[in-house]
Amino acid sequence: MDGDMDDTVSPLLQRIRNMWEFANLCQWIYIFGEAAKIDEALEIEDIENECLKSSSTILSDIALALLKLVSSHRGLTHEILNDQLRKEYISRLPFQNPLGDGETGFSDLDTPTKIIALQQLTQWVMSRPERLREKMEELHDIDQTSWRIEPYGWDADDRTYYVLDDNRVYRLSEASEPPVRRPKKQKTYGANMRSGRGRQSGRSITEHGAAPRSSDPDSPQVKSNLGDLDWECVAVTLDDVRRLVDKFRKTRDANEKILRNQLDAHLLPILEKQEESRKRKQAQHQRELLSLAKMANAKRSSRIAGKVEQQKEEEEARAQRDMAEKALQIEQGERLKQIKSERERDFRMFSREKRLKERAARRRLHEEELAQLSEGHNPASVGRARISGRQLQSEIDRNRLALKALEVEEEDWTFDCVCGLYGQVDDGAHSVACERCNVWQHSKCAGIEEAEADRAEFHFICVSCKRQTEKASTSRNTVIKFKARTSGDLIPHPSGDRTSQVNPQPFIHPTDPSRSMNMFQVTNDSFGTLQVMSQSSTGVEASVRTNAKLFPNSNDIGGSTDEPETRHCN
Repeated sequence: MDGDMDDTVSPLLQRIRNMWEFANLCQWIYIFGEAAKIDEALEIEDIENECLKSSSTILSDIALALLKLVSSHRGLTHEILNDQLRKEYISRLPFQNPLGDGETGFSDLDTPTKIIALQQLTQWVMSRPERLREKMEELHDIDQTSWRIEPYGWDADDRTYYVLDDNRVYRLSEASEPPVRRPKKQKTYGANMRSGRGRQSGRSITEHGAAPRSSDPDSPQVKSNLGDLDWECVAVTLDDVRRLVDKFRKTRDANEKILRNQLDAHLLPILEKQEESRKRKQAQHQRELLSLAKMANAKRSSRIAGKVEQQKEEEEARAQRDMAEKALQIEQGERLKQIKSERERDFRMFSREKRLKERAARRRLHEEELAQLSEGHNPASVGRARISGRQLQSEIDRNRLALKALEVEEEDWTFDCVCGLYGQVDDGAHSVACERCNVWQHSKCAGIEEAEADRAEFHFICVSCKRQTEKASTSRNTVIKFKARTSGDLIPHPSGDRTSQVNPQPFIHPTDPSRSMNMFQVTNDSFGTLQVMSQSSTGVEASVRTNAKLFPNSNDIGGSTDEPETRHCN
């Protein structure tokens, strides 16, 4: 094809395009397809695509439509298409029957053989034109003359060019001998050239020789009756025609100049309009496909959106549950932390109060000893000789130093805030001290404004002291009743034969200042539970307090009385 067409097409498609039977079949469908009840929207490109398929229903439909115009059998269907087509070949061309005598059907044939069989059916239809004429509208003479096709021109090698209703350029040339140059002749085709798919007068391309030939000479089914002529398609698309026209731009041959002008003036404008229409249809088709895709996606998207929304709601609910659980855990942790902090602070307050009491007891002891030493009495010297003046002064100095150390110890302060800060620290923040326990804490943590704390009439008592005060106010003293025995009361001895006499006067040992005796206070808390509070007391004061508590009327203890006495342990 002299390189005029694109070489990217498949070999089978190129072979189909170079078959004159294919061009003749498509031209027949363009002219008589409506009368044969073949789809008018069927274009040559559609037929090519069907030919490339392994099994095509379109080609079978065309064969059935043509066979209905040839066969006298009524009610033809696809089920009996193969049998009726085989009968027609046996009766008309028994030696060229492509179906044979076996089970081969039309759909089993290869594509070139199918095209030859379809073109043969068109020839058989034209052998009885009255049947076709009955199905056509009223025709005029000009309509019938437009069915004939005239050559479009010749080239320098005297090869003939045709343009059919498919607007493709075909070339008919001699195959066996080199083409003989004909005398140049001037012809005008302005009146005979057709526009688009118009009909032009001329002789049919089927009037050439009858000797069959094919691109595959070894195949008995694929033959051509063009004799020694070759039929080929040289231009299909707009670009192919432009390349063909450009090939004749610099020619000096008169026939090629005429051919170039014909192609340039008549065919190119038609192809350009078709290309624009094709692009518009393609764009419209793309828009329709996009619209269908959107409609399909809309339904699918609605379901997906519903699932996504449901999943989103579940995730939000799960996130809220997690946040609530986390907040609850944090709250519980803060509560436990606060409880632990309060317990630790209460323990520190209890320890501090205990230390304060012990320090007060030591101070009283040292003060008493210092007073006795100053008066010249030393309780520690009972049963011994009197000490020298130097030793006395040494004891006085020792007690004075102990009192001074206690005063320094009392001046110590402690910072114990609910926020957890503890010790002798000063972070610079505004702080207040409890008036009872003298423990400092942040005014902000205690919920006190600085301006309020700076007022002269401001008083502050910490939570621990308030709690202890509430416990003391809600608790009541427990009354202990006991019966005082006389000096003559006898207690049965465990052995049974001896009795023991109770000495109502307790034995009082000499008091040692370094030793102490604990006093216990029995109270009843708010829950009705007896609690015993230990109070430290040392020295002579402890002994005297014990004697006074247990025997307030020691002089009358020997008296006889059986009435129970009530005593309160404070």
